Amino acid sequence: MSGGYASSSILLQKQADLKIAQAEYDRITALHQPQTVAPSIINGNAMTNMDGPPPGIEPGDDYGQYWKAIKDTTPIANKTAATCQTAAANDLRLFKKIVYTGDSNLSSGWNKQCYGLIYNAPADAVYPNSKPDEYKTMAPDGGYTKLGIGTPSGIEEAAKIYDLDKKIKGLVYDIVQLAPKATDSALNSLTDSATNADNINTQIVNYMNTNVIDISRNNFKINQKQNRINVYDEINSQIELKASKYKVILYFFVGLILIISLLSYASPLSLNEQIKIMMELFVVKWWTGWGVLIVVTILLIVASFGWDMKSNILMVYRNITDTTFWTGELWWIGITFLLLIVIYLYTSFKQFFTEITPSSIE
Repeated sequence: MSGGYASSSILLQKQADLKIAQAEYDRITALHQPQTVAPSIINGNAMTNMDGPPPGIEPGDDYGQYWKAIKDTTPIANKTAATCQTAAANDLRLFKKIVYTGDSNLSSGWNKQCYGLIYNAPADAVYPNSKPDEYKTMAPDGGYTKLGIGTPSGIEEAAKIYDLDKKIKGLVYDIVQLAPKATDSALNSLTDSATNADNINTQIVNYMNTNVIDISRNNFKINQKQNRINVYDEINSQIELKASKYKVILYFFVGLILIISLLSYASPLSLNEQIKIMMELFVVKWWTGWGVLIVVTILLIVASFGWDMKSNILMVYRNITDTTFWTGELWWIGITFLLLIVIYLYTSFKQFFTEITPSSIE
């Protein structure tokens, strides 16, 4: 419940912030409307002291820190210096110089590009370059692309339009994320009053319709990846179990070889005599009794598995090769089996040990 209250509180706070930001945006844009008076135009490129395009950038990219690319939506055939000035005036950013690249002796990419000098740029960001003639450098009437700027405070106030627009868009996005179903009249009135209301409403509709398909596709991909992760995890687990099993078997044989070697070294019998005694241990009479018991026990265990023999055998195999099965909560089972193995080995090899080891009586 607390999570729901927290989300509601955040949503209400962002809605309140959106109302405040929208009111401030409406007040400033009413005071500082676009400058529509035709500017004074001089031939030349104030962006750089070179005759050609600005170096190091592609057409339509910002040049340096202070010259910003302006998007002129006029059809390419109708673009002029006047349409560039109009686009700069309607841009939310505040400019004090405008450069139009023209359409003479330039590559097609650089034809009719539009750039604006940001309001707080230093004086050395503007070059007194009168070439080439196809470039047009414009100075807006009153010094800026917005009206009503007569003091430094007015400049800073008009410069807030761009930041407020970004803030409003961010708040609207956050509200939609927090309340994707809250597309009621209250949210619609907020988004309708924000700048670029048509675009915002389109984004909301896309979120409620088209983006649902994308989310479903992403969930399907996530499930596929999770299934592959589970398979890899199972494979890694089996590899680890097999590695542990092989280590236990290796340690057992190494220890057995060391013990037999030590006993063989301490025995007064020759190596040939020891080998002969060891071969006699593998006569049928040595393992018949134990073999019958082991076979009967295995048959009883296998008979209890039922129809699904394969899965049950795999389950027993995994438990037997899993060291945690023997050392975890069922450690007493492991100890019992270990004692049985010790008794079995002792009984089986008793004759061998007594024949190759010197008698304590002698």
